[in-house]
Amino acid sequence: MLEAVFPANLREDSQPINHIDGAEPPIFLGVGTADHTVDPGNTTRFAARLEAAGDHVELKRYAGINHAMIVGSMGRPVRALSAFITVAPVLDDVSAFIDANSRKH
Repeated sequence: MLEAVFPANLREDSQPINHIDGAEPPIFLGVGTADHTVDPGNTTRFAARLEAAGDHVELKRYAGINHAMIVGSMGRPVRALSAFITVAPVLDDVSAFIDANSRKH
């Protein structure tokens, strides 16, 4: 699957971590600790590289949440199930990040 989405000859250029120049806008990164689709370490390494370049980054780790639930937590259908399943507060965190950073600029 990885090869079909990211062919080997294009993979390095497809990764945002390889394009950091220190002039990125503030960035929010949310990752589930139970993500088996994308290695949570990728997010940690991306955040570290952004910080090393002097960029403002906020990294939130959501315990026990997988990739689909990180994405799903942004939408109403999954959030509506919060009485029955664990829904990460991703939308609230993203909204707070946008609010806080839009006031600064």
